[in-house]
Amino acid sequence: MSRKYADQIKSILSSMTREEIKNFVREGEEIVLEIDSESIVLSRREEIISARALSASDRGFQYRLPKE
Repeated sequence: MSRKYADQIKSILSSMTREEIKNFVREGEEIVLEIDSESIVLSRREEIISARALSASDRGFQYRLPKE
């Protein structure tokens, strides 16, 4: 995933509250964001949001939910 997309997603997540993030990406679900020609999968397990591009073999990134 390009750094540009990773930075944009991290910026969006950091502007959200903990509850907004938990409602946006529910535990055990995967959502796909279509950004330009890139498909990015977000998933959540406990306190960690994981993001990866479907078209890339890189590892993507992880984002920890903010403290309550």
